[in-house]
Amino acid sequence: MNRGHINLEHPERFRGEYKISDKKIQKAIKNATDKLLSKIDIYTDGFPGTYAKDFKYPIGENNSWTCGMHTGTFVLAYELTGDERFLEVAKNHMNSYKKRLDENINLDDHDVGFIYSPSCVALYKVTGDKLAKENALRAAEHLYNESYSQKRRIYHSWCKFR
Repeated sequence: MNRGHINLEHPERFRGEYKISDKKIQKAIKNATDKLLSKIDIYTDGFPGTYAKDFKYPIGENNSWTCGMHTGTFVLAYELTGDERFLEVAKNHMNSYKKRLDENINLDDHDVGFIYSPSCVALYKVTGDKLAKENALRAAEHLYNESYSQKRRIYHSWCKFR
């Protein structure tokens, strides 16, 4: 089978449904949540950087587009395990998302959705957390106000606003 420049020697391996056993899924969840728990002290107030220095990701502020997914891992880990420690970290992060909005920290492009959807929207959906909801709504309003052009009747994306 030829797909453009890729030649698959045994395409039958990719046809049909692939099933992963519940045991394998549960093991993967346990491995991932155990790893997250092992780093929980540094992640309670910190966010991993977007690039490694000396093969380690520096811990810093909530100031990049990846931070939302970082907080989202704690929301998901809480959903999967019911372990309140994950929930505490996610809730603790909410003040940093409020600060980003208050101070307009790196919110000048379409990444606002990547920042606030897996973090604040997810936490609100799972727990009903009021600050998470407020942050999510403010982020949506910010995105609309900054990216929608009334004149052109379009949303700007893939670039810095204005």
